[in-house]
Amino acid sequence: MKKRIIKSRGFSLLEIIFVLAFLGIILLAAGNYARKLID
Repeated sequence: MKKRIIKSRGFSLLEIIFVLAFLGIILLAAGNYARKLID
């Protein structure tokens, strides 16, 4: 049971990092698109 808990925690941390990185890319893309519209 302990091993499963540790694995689930590590996986959840990786998911959080992946989601944050994905959101960051979306924000950068949206920012660049907004700049193009403004210009």
